[in-house]
Amino acid sequence: MQVTIWGSCHCQKIRYKALALSEAVRICHCTDCQKLSGSAFRVNLPVLQSDFRLLQGILKTYIKTTDKGKRRAQCFCENCGTQIYATDADSMVIEHTNAEITTLHYASNAEKESVQPSTDILVYYNIRVGTVDKVVSDNRVRSDNTVGSDNTVGSDNMVESAISLTPAYQQWCQSARQWVTMLDDIPCFAQNKLT
Repeated sequence: MQVTIWGSCHCQKIRYKALALSEAVRICHCTDCQKLSGSAFRVNLPVLQSDFRLLQGILKTYIKTTDKGKRRAQCFCENCGTQIYATDADSMVIEHTNAEITTLHYASNAEKESVQPSTDILVYYNIRVGTVDKVVSDNRVRSDNTVGSDNTVGSDNMVESAISLTPAYQQWCQSARQWVTMLDDIPCFAQNKLT
């Protein structure tokens, strides 16, 4: 189902909006996701680069080169460190522009000049599901499949719904922590056990 998502970082200095498919959510167990998130896995929602709008703030970018030489851009809030998305560094659009903000995704001119964006492939941003604040289903998909320029919720054709963004699959399971498959056997508390 096509949905519109709104999200933010922990300190609220970054805000974004995007179109997504709710059934595209996935869990990634790769060692990069483990290391960069400080957790056992990361939950991602891929959205087309053209369907993403940065509404507020400036994203900082860390370029990570994989063992196979692929460059991945990790985009995050420079204030609180919340990771917003990752994408292919060699295909990403260098600037996001809306009415108020132009965001450069590179820390230096040398980094910016080293990337030659590709125009012949679809580029996805892997949104970090933990940054999603609101999910709204769109009953009438826009004919051009793009996000509107407004940042308001509640046009006539959109209804807020209880979409949970449940993962459809897991990837890089060869790197998964062994205990991840045993979560049902571990005691669960609604809040901190010590309170």
